[in-house]
Amino acid sequence: MRTSYLLTICLSIFLVSCVEKIILDPMEEMPVVVSCVLTGEGDSNVSGLSTGTQYVDLYRARHPSETGYQPITDASVRVVSGEERYDFVWNGERWECDFVPSSGREYQLMVKTADGKSISASTRFPDDVFLTGVFPSKANNAAGIGDQARLYAAYYLSRQTSIGSFVPYEKEVFAWITPEGDSDGRIGITTDHMGADGFNVSSTSWIDLTFVEKWKEFERSEEWWQKYAQYCSSEPIHIGFVRIHQQDSYESSFPDDLADYDYDRGKSTLFTLCADFPSLAGNKYRVRFLSKEYDAYLRTIAKKQIHSDEFASFYSLEDVPSNIQGGLGVFGSQRIVRCRTGFLF
Repeated sequence: MRTSYLLTICLSIFLVSCVEKIILDPMEEMPVVVSCVLTGEGDSNVSGLSTGTQYVDLYRARHPSETGYQPITDASVRVVSGEERYDFVWNGERWECDFVPSSGREYQLMVKTADGKSISASTRFPDDVFLTGVFPSKANNAAGIGDQARLYAAYYLSRQTSIGSFVPYEKEVFAWITPEGDSDGRIGITTDHMGADGFNVSSTSWIDLTFVEKWKEFERSEEWWQKYAQYCSSEPIHIGFVRIHQQDSYESSFPDDLADYDYDRGKSTLFTLCADFPSLAGNKYRVRFLSKEYDAYLRTIAKKQIHSDEFASFYSLEDVPSNIQGGLGVFGSQRIVRCRTGFLF
């Protein structure tokens, strides 16, 4: 775990505002590197967050002729939101502070180092957005299947209006969806969302998932299955996760008659989503809703697929975004929820 976040910090030295190239002068003082992602975790059906400890990693990069990094342990580190002030303390490894971010609020990071250097950044914590699943076609009941085998066929990004009541979320969203428990990034996941990022797709398609064969065993409505399979069969498989950038007022082309979805929205926001889980029941998706600046940073790092932990080797990187004023790095935020993929009665 420690290696993971240290790697993230090392990568951050290449982050620059406005996506400029980095030119390192060995005679100049090396920049301060900041990495802070405000994080809150919640339930897929309940507003509010539970994670209470936030961390700031603060380092001074060394010269290209040297290796390693130098943690900054003597500084004033504070996060501000309106009249709320959160002062971080050094715990021997990182800067930390206990508080739960509030959805939709603006947060400012303010750092003052012992030598008088001022560093700042801002982020807007994501709204209470959910991944809501809807059941297969109403034709199931007509075919006599009823609740014997009901699996989520489609999803939409939603907001909660009351307990148990959701409507489509109509603002911009950056969502990273991973099959829960897929620590090795080997489970294939696919979607027909028009905002799906294709940088990690494989050469295989949705119809190739073993999940599809298992699903067919339970879905006895051949008319529904043939229509659904024909609609989704060519969608590519994403390796490990899928990144979705949903624009304002997203409208999909998913047929309404393929799912139970009674909300009168005037347009379809549904999209397919399925993963090659070992079984059909009890699986979940881990969904990370990211702030815009953190999404840009994480996408760039994911595309570069950096695996080395040698600090000096990272000086060859270019065009990694940063939102830190007076330094390099990222100050972002993420809201994490888990959504059940389906269940059997």
